[in-house]
Amino acid sequence: MVKRLQLLIAREYPNVAQSTAFERIASQTGLSLSTMQRVMSGTTGPSIDTLSDLARHLGSTVAEILEPSPFQENEVGTEKSVRAKSSRIPTY
Repeated sequence: MVKRLQLLIAREYPNVAQSTAFERIASQTGLSLSTMQRVMSGTTGPSIDTLSDLARHLGSTVAEILEPSPFQENEVGTEKSVRAKSSRIPTY
């Protein structure tokens, strides 16, 4: 979810420092800056209301934010992890 939010924020605020983007989002959505920072650091999970506010502001949907990112889908059981395991098989 955090990766997805990072992508949406980068799309909405290109060439803007992350801290500045967080401040703008916080001020325009009514969320506190500390809430934004905790959500984006993964320290806390956002409430459905917070997700809804973020989605609306970022021109997205809650479903899109919660959709697994391609990075998460590729981390487990992938060709990469299969290759890593198979490379440990000794050859004779």
